[in-house]
Amino acid sequence: MGQTLKEKTASGLFWGGFSNISQQIVTFGFGIVMARILLPEDFGLVGMLAIFSSLATILQDSGFSMALLRRQNTTDSDCSTVFFANVFISITLYFLLFFLAPVIASYYRQPLLTDLSRVVFLSFLFSSMSGVQNTLMAKKMELKKMAIVNLLSVLISSIVGLTFALLGYSYWSIAIQMVALSFVRTVLLWLMNDWKPTLNFNLEFIKEIFPFSFKLLISSIIGQISSGIYSLLLGRYYDEREVGYYSQASKWCLMPLGFVNGIISSAALPVLAELNNDEERLHLAFRKILRCTAFLSFPLIWGFAFIAEELILITVTDRWIEVVPII
Repeated sequence: MGQTLKEKTASGLFWGGFSNISQQIVTFGFGIVMARILLPEDFGLVGMLAIFSSLATILQDSGFSMALLRRQNTTDSDCSTVFFANVFISITLYFLLFFLAPVIASYYRQPLLTDLSRVVFLSFLFSSMSGVQNTLMAKKMELKKMAIVNLLSVLISSIVGLTFALLGYSYWSIAIQMVALSFVRTVLLWLMNDWKPTLNFNLEFIKEIFPFSFKLLISSIIGQISSGIYSLLLGRYYDEREVGYYSQASKWCLMPLGFVNGIISSAALPVLAELNNDEERLHLAFRKILRCTAFLSFPLIWGFAFIAEELILITVTDRWIEVVPII
């Protein structure tokens, strides 16, 4: 068992590393070009909606995917139940937010957000249709397939977003890129996964996993509110330009940590799930993961802060110099 887990972990780290490095390169490159074409205000308008999209994504999953990953023996009925639960919750949330769009626009005093939000919110609707497929691929440690899916999704959506930016669609190009990312990823996950939902829904299974998934749900909501509250308040009391600076600075700051976390978590979650019944080994593995994450990410974060001004000036020019103090 120990040797099998080591092999799985090694394979996971390799493909997780490949996936994250390639995605970071694509995201970084296209992000620089987009930032040179678009204005801070364009990013700010979309950034105002980030907390609503993130909370909707958390609510539509409700911790069910992680509960499915954690479960040792899953049946087709279990997977189909989670799939239809995710889709139903997502559709309900989308229609709720669709009709609340004018209220959101009124809160920010930005009439443009009514139509923009209705397009941006399509991203979590599409994502809900592939959550189970993604979980099953992670559970089976099919990390090579996941790497291909993630890279192609980022590459195709970035090309789509850049095309619309070059055509002069300003903030719409960012929204279209977000929707294209979730749509393309969903299509690829369906194409590369053998599992397909069947007309099964087991309410007893939802009741069984709910105590675990509910804790994850509450934890995720608290975490998202604490990280997204700044954009919510900045959009209310300042203008979209300030939100644009903040959202871009936040995006750049998360790159080093996201790079490390992406590599490690791709291998860690399935391994931890496999050790679920061995509490001592589970705790030991989790401590190793935390130490490894801190050892790699802390120097990257500090180093990024030290070179922030030079990096911003070289890549996206002095029009974005206001993000340096935030970084």
